[in-house]
Amino acid sequence: MKEAISNIVTEIIFIAISVLLIAIIYAWIASILTQVESFALPKLPEVVAATLSYAKLRYSYAQAYNYGYYIIVTLSFQSKTTINSIIVYLYGKPYCTFESFVVSADNPSLKGKGLKFAGYYGDAPHQLDDHDSLTPGLILLSLGYRGDSTTNVGYDDIDNGYYTPISPTGEQAPPWCSIFSGYYNDYIISSERVERYLLHDKAPLSFLGPTGKTKVFYNTTSLEWVYLDKYGKIAVSRGIYTIAIWCPKLKNPVDSITLEIDTSMYTFKRTIELS
Repeated sequence: MKEAISNIVTEIIFIAISVLLIAIIYAWIASILTQVESFALPKLPEVVAATLSYAKLRYSYAQAYNYGYYIIVTLSFQSKTTINSIIVYLYGKPYCTFESFVVSADNPSLKGKGLKFAGYYGDAPHQLDDHDSLTPGLILLSLGYRGDSTTNVGYDDIDNGYYTPISPTGEQAPPWCSIFSGYYNDYIISSERVERYLLHDKAPLSFLGPTGKTKVFYNTTSLEWVYLDKYGKIAVSRGIYTIAIWCPKLKNPVDSITLEIDTSMYTFKRTIELS
């Protein structure tokens, strides 16, 4: 009898020890998995859309001039990070390099005004007319207060509050790069014409570390260049952002670029088709 009881007690103790060991091992494995997860590689941005945009309105093929293009890339960032530099490659070689960025009106600590981007729809939205832009569309520039980084305007607004990086004499602003919270949406009017609309998003961003000023666009009302602050870094969060790049030596359309973004967490480099 005593031997039977002793065996039962032994088994109970063995089961208790086994359960305890399982709990300890489980907690240990869970701890390791948590540490591995914390050191997992960050998710890279996803390309939402990319295109070129005229820097000055061209609505007729009879207009022989070509003032150049913006490169417009919309990205979905998957986590917080800080952008340190952006490089555009063409044909495998660096074409435009940016280690500072023109402040947009999305900067939460903006004092005064920042860069405001405007989509363009011709004489009237969603309607084929003589002043609709030829493909690949048009973006105009203006000044906006904090949170007022995007809008959409028509033909009558050109040179009436919304301008280009080119003066009437043909002088051009130096290369610059900026970013706003949001994305673009193209409305195809015909096989040759497009209306470009900019839509704002609530994804936060901050421009960090002022580095001086640069001229960005020419105000044909005041007849002077507009200079804006540049910053050395841009902090972004999870959300959708559009990078606008003015590279004045880009005179002819291209089908693709390679974009390299160096951040505090990773380097993103991707060849991107331009629609």
